[in-house]
Amino acid sequence: MKLYCGRDFSADDMAAVTHLITQNPTANCAHLSRQVCVMFHWLKLDGGLKDMTARVAMLRMQKDGLITLPASQRRPSRRPEFLATAATDAQPLLSRPVHELAPLSLRPVAGKTSSRLWNEYMARYHYLGYTPLAVNNARFLILPWIQSQGLASKILPLAARQLPNDWQSRYGYRPVLLETFVESERHRGTCYKAANWIPVGKTAGRGKKCPTHKPIIPIKDIWLYPLRRDFVRVLCR
Repeated sequence: MKLYCGRDFSADDMAAVTHLITQNPTANCAHLSRQVCVMFHWLKLDGGLKDMTARVAMLRMQKDGLITLPASQRRPSRRPEFLATAATDAQPLLSRPVHELAPLSLRPVAGKTSSRLWNEYMARYHYLGYTPLAVNNARFLILPWIQSQGLASKILPLAARQLPNDWQSRYGYRPVLLETFVESERHRGTCYKAANWIPVGKTAGRGKKCPTHKPIIPIKDIWLYPLRRDFVRVLCR
């Protein structure tokens, strides 16, 4: 029995995956991952296929020498450039503390116009720049002309309260744990500490697909924020 992405695969299951690949020699990984979901009834809470999870599982099976996936047919995509426009020009300095500001509100980035504006802000003002993101706290930016004491630690609890509802509305289930990484040499994570996030350790500095055991990227502190007390039970269920 092998465990991949939270699911146990028996010897018969692995044989079925191997047979699927053999019978579909021209299929790409996206098609195969969807077929694996159908085969094993591997579904999200909203009824959709867990195809991305299945794809990760199959890549790990291949890494373990259990299956051989078809070569990728995708050409490397060019990352769009976000040149600075007047829409993201610096604004007058705002230095009032957070308790003197109007009530804060959060809104999801929706639509091409808002998405492009958000990406341009990241490309122009965040030290990590723009990159396509998965779902995590990969970017947290307070624009340089906004120097409001206590603002960062005020935003984080707001996001923690609103995210589960937004996620439930869009995807049909609620997250139970938040995670972020703070580059140790640049930041101390003060705002996360003030917002009651929990430091749990450091990364190894190797990234997800590092071919060596030596650090090749900056080491980061790992911070967690449970959204419910029984998050361990839910995640290990």
